[in-house]
Amino acid sequence: MSTNLPSKSDNIRQLHKEGKSISEISKILNIRYQHAYNVVNKQNNQGEQNRLPIQAAVDRNDLYATPASKLSQRKNMGTGMFSRINYQLRRGMKELYLLRNLSETEWEEIKAFFNHKCAYCGTPDTGDSRNGLVPDHLIAVAENGDFVLGNVIAACHLCNDKRGKKPWKKWLEDNYNVNAPVRVSKIESYLERYPYTPPAGPWERLTESEMTQYFSIINDWQELWLRAQKLRDQISARRSEPTLDSDKLDYESEETTD
Repeated sequence: MSTNLPSKSDNIRQLHKEGKSISEISKILNIRYQHAYNVVNKQNNQGEQNRLPIQAAVDRNDLYATPASKLSQRKNMGTGMFSRINYQLRRGMKELYLLRNLSETEWEEIKAFFNHKCAYCGTPDTGDSRNGLVPDHLIAVAENGDFVLGNVIAACHLCNDKRGKKPWKKWLEDNYNVNAPVRVSKIESYLERYPYTPPAGPWERLTESEMTQYFSIINDWQELWLRAQKLRDQISARRSEPTLDSDKLDYESEETTD
């Protein structure tokens, strides 16, 4: 006769009832802090309306991706800010615990290490920040990369934009395969000189109270983002509906009143 074993969520709830903090629970069960937080938060809000009605409202991927409206395939000029709201807020929230302390002296040191050229394509620096070299995260902010010596290299605007948050080594090999071995070796030498290890997550740098506030804001934002997308789709659907000819409406109105 088989016995049903308690689930991980059951274990989280039991440890929470025993007075364990969320940090203690995540360490005891070897799980992510946010997982434990979400289970405890859901338990504390039983009976209320679901805090994150993700599946009912929108595909979960829409919480992280910001695609253009599926209602129109037409590409218009200009940059819409709505599609960047989610990215900007999530990146901004990460800056609450990620470091941004690269000094001007260190930046000059980095450029000198790469001979004042783009570490990816070898384009020389122009000396102008508008079209010259810019700092580029090796480990992206999305992957908890700090803006510090050891995680920042010199890149031209084009490579910085094209690479985005893709893994730097694979991206370099895919785009500059002829010169990739030399440039990969140079970047690896840089990493040996300036060792760097990113944090696993906010729990390594925030207090228990700060963590609670941090994930509460993230959860509140997810709900607000879903509402914003729903409103966007509602407005887009209304605008895409065919409208009646105003002259025809006037004509029909006259016929009705006669």
